[in-house]
Amino acid sequence: MRILAAIAVLLVTRAPVYAQVAPLVRVVETQPSDRGVFKPGQPVVRRVLIENVSAHHVSVRVVGTSCPCTVARLDGNVIPPAESVGLTLRTTAAHVAIPQAYTAVIEARASGEAEPGSTAQTVRVSIEYAPDIEAVAWPVIVRVASPLGQIPEAAFFIRRPDGMRPRLSSVTPRQPWCAVGAVEPVAGCDSAVRVVLKLADRPVGLHRGSVEFQVEGDAGQPQRVSIAWTVQPWLMPSPAGFVAVRRADGWQLEHTELLLRPCSPDLAFAGPLRARVADARAPIDIETPVALDTGGWVLRATARPRIADAPSGETRVLVLGADGAILTEIPVLWLSLPTPTDPAR
Repeated sequence: MRILAAIAVLLVTRAPVYAQVAPLVRVVETQPSDRGVFKPGQPVVRRVLIENVSAHHVSVRVVGTSCPCTVARLDGNVIPPAESVGLTLRTTAAHVAIPQAYTAVIEARASGEAEPGSTAQTVRVSIEYAPDIEAVAWPVIVRVASPLGQIPEAAFFIRRPDGMRPRLSSVTPRQPWCAVGAVEPVAGCDSAVRVVLKLADRPVGLHRGSVEFQVEGDAGQPQRVSIAWTVQPWLMPSPAGFVAVRRADGWQLEHTELLLRPCSPDLAFAGPLRARVADARAPIDIETPVALDTGGWVLRATARPRIADAPSGETRVLVLGADGAILTEIPVLWLSLPTPTDPAR
């Protein structure tokens, strides 16, 4: 019994004592967190005070915000006892139809001699608003991919949050290769319309554009829908091209063949393919593409060793269909490496 009693006394005397964490700062709500209703694009601002409630100088900093669209700035970084610094939260009203709320995180640390357990504190300050918006667009980025030469159509939707059908007062493409087609109602949805975009012929590559629109009753700035149109070659090579490297007295290819496949499984090509080098002086031989039973073609190349005829930079291999149409262009990169020297000489 004496041993048990001694153990109990020992445990009691060594039990940790948890100190009450003393606050360093408090938020003085000089303005309400809900800032009201704002048109899209308008600035939304809230001011509060961060007050030092401790007996020590306190340093403060902005740790971060819940969204990159919100900026938090402090008027100062050190607060003497019983004084305060201002905190400004700023964001921009978005083109959305639901209330928005964002939070800034502020860290406070005591400097100098401080009470135990009171050396750090985190506070959160929020800013809220309701967008004043007549209609919203979806998606905000229209992504299109199509083979070279095809003229695709794209579309986006405009919806009113109040359930009424939106009426467009203007819809304007910002580039000449895009035109507006039909603006049609959406079946089963009385509060939305579908805007059809007609795209003109463009070369292979990524083409970016936008369309601005405004609905009746909206006095704010026009809304914008972005377009990202990727025009693909009919055939996609893998790897993307050939690399010819000059070593010693000749050229060598890093790989001698690549696989050609249609950019879409829906595409079909009649007749055999053929290939030729765009620059006839380039020291490279290209074989006729060989069809595979599993689909696609194999294209083989051979580099000639003549250095004098080697081009600088890049050559292109053209793959053509039976009608002579260019289905893809494959780059051949000519890379000259310095000849290694014998360090003993």
